[in-house]
Amino acid sequence: MLNRLAEAASLVAPLAHPNLGIVADLFHMALEELDIPAAILENSTLIGHVHLADSNRRLPGLGTTDFKQVFNSLSRIKYSGWLALECDEPGNNLVHAAWNLDHLQECLAMIRQAF
Repeated sequence: MLNRLAEAASLVAPLAHPNLGIVADLFHMALEELDIPAAILENSTLIGHVHLADSNRRLPGLGTTDFKQVFNSLSRIKYSGWLALECDEPGNNLVHAAWNLDHLQECLAMIRQAF
């Protein structure tokens, strides 16, 4: 089992294939990494995709992950790949759609500020 970006990188890097990379899954990184921004910086050349979810699997900003630092790290490495939301919001998302949309607008503003 691979728990940290460095562990995934140790398997992927020796293959040196241009179409092979690692996923920075922020929910799992919140559980396993000691320093998420440092892990992003240290494995920057292999990050090919980013999953956004907070430490509690909710929308970014609703848990303990410091997304401002995360987005700043992604900006520093000039990450230009996809950012995919991989969240689970409790309750009926149709009922909470307006609030979720407002919150996502705040997240986008934070991303734009970092980049």
